Amino acid sequence: MAVYDCIMFFDENLITDIRFNILNEHVDKFVVVEATRDHAGKEKKLNFDIKNYKKFEHKIIYKVIDDIPETVETYKKGWSTNFYRENFHRDSISKALVNCSSDDLIMISDADEIPNFKSILNTKINKFALLSQKNFYYKLNLQSNDNWLGTGICYKKYLKSPQWLRNKRFLRRGFFRRMFFKTQIIKDGGWHFSFLKTPKDIINKMQSYGHGELNMSLSTENIEKSINSKEFFINPNVKLNNVEIDDSYPDYIKNNTKNLSKWIF
Repeated sequence: MAVYDCIMFFDENLITDIRFNILNEHVDKFVVVEATRDHAGKEKKLNFDIKNYKKFEHKIIYKVIDDIPETVETYKKGWSTNFYRENFHRDSISKALVNCSSDDLIMISDADEIPNFKSILNTKINKFALLSQKNFYYKLNLQSNDNWLGTGICYKKYLKSPQWLRNKRFLRRGFFRRMFFKTQIIKDGGWHFSFLKTPKDIINKMQSYGHGELNMSLSTENIEKSINSKEFFINPNVKLNNVEIDDSYPDYIKNNTKNLSKWIF
């Protein structure tokens, strides 16, 4: 059984490097798909440079996605058409999985959702599962009180599509509630390091976001204020706690606090 770690890429060089270092001993192939348009439909330059990841180059499968549509007339009722592009981008991961064996384990994440592979190894996976991950914003040690259902894992023979697996995390209401609770949830499933970026780069990412409802008037000053106040800028009611880099963190982060000091509060 081979393990494929799959992400969409926008400009997340820092967290991708951290991710590769954390998962390297467990992963056979790193799949990176980057699109020539962002989720708002605007053209973007390609930011992933495999030369920056020489240590992992032999494991990386890099795919450029150049057929994301600029305009989308309609999508699901009540959903922004930006979600169509995001879903299209994620499903393009399948183009890199054509040579997988049926028993290979596929991990589908956003770049900032890092699986705790020790928890995966200690769990008998049925067909697929979601990982419940500790939730951090801005810094490696500014943690919110809620967990995040991020990475999905699935054996290739059961994977209908990457977005199908992603959608399992949204099936929470009404008729779908029963389906949701049938989904296997792995506790202590990793770390979600969201917006591990400078304020300027956070604004750039927000302007390209697939989540159109989150687009708002932002300034670097307001984001700096949110960071210093330990509040999430999208929802100030989300308070963040300054926690110690301890044994609950990946070894790579524990052993590289000096190099990562800019990203520790």
